[in-house]
Amino acid sequence: MNDLKKLAQQVGTIAQAAGDQLLTFWRKPIEIEQKPQAGIVTQADIASENFIIQELQKVEPGIAFWAEERGNLSQGASWCWVIDPLDGTTNFSRHIPYFCISIALIHNGEPQLGVIYQPVTRELFVAYKNGGALYNGTRMIVSCRARQDYTIAVSFPYIETPYGWCDPNIATIWPDVFEVRYIGAAALDLAYTAAGRFDAAFFRRIAWWDIAAGVILIQEAGGVATEFDGSPLTSDYQSLVAGGPGAVTWLQSKLKL
Repeated sequence: MNDLKKLAQQVGTIAQAAGDQLLTFWRKPIEIEQKPQAGIVTQADIASENFIIQELQKVEPGIAFWAEERGNLSQGASWCWVIDPLDGTTNFSRHIPYFCISIALIHNGEPQLGVIYQPVTRELFVAYKNGGALYNGTRMIVSCRARQDYTIAVSFPYIETPYGWCDPNIATIWPDVFEVRYIGAAALDLAYTAAGRFDAAFFRRIAWWDIAAGVILIQEAGGVATEFDGSPLTSDYQSLVAGGPGAVTWLQSKLKL
């Protein structure tokens, strides 16, 4: 195993190359397939995932994978790459420039390294355990705004109805904050929360690959990421609230699963 600092740099380079590949599909006609209870997939998702896995195998042969399109191939492995090759596929397919690549390295269920890359804006977010969090090479820190100024990012699972505005948690918190945003790429929401653009984010029952990299980004940027009730996050988590410590403490008192 390479040291995490060097490995984070290597994974950042892989994510940027995968992003360049995604942009070759950008603004071209894209074939869309519906996944049962799991949104859509395009040829860009598959090409990106294949490339990322191929390159990660060169860097660290033998580490297992849990990737959105291939599934969980990590059973019993202590080390595992968790990959979302294109988070925000619906946005991508409709040429809305809010999507990203997300890659995390997990050891015994705990994120050790996270990389999120937004190819359109060329924003690279990198963190590793006890190494801090960086945005294009500059240190990130979560926000510490007053509650009335909070902007909160939210996302919703594909498998549940009603969808969107019917989530009672939104109605609960909205009167006390500045704004709530649903933009459609949970991993990028978490990267932006780590950078202090959003004050916090909360999600329910979305996939592990959507959050694994973002969790360590937020932690290394001085934030907190837990289940709604404060429990530690695991790969079979049911809910996530993440952001600055003050915002998370307040949201934990409000959110219900």
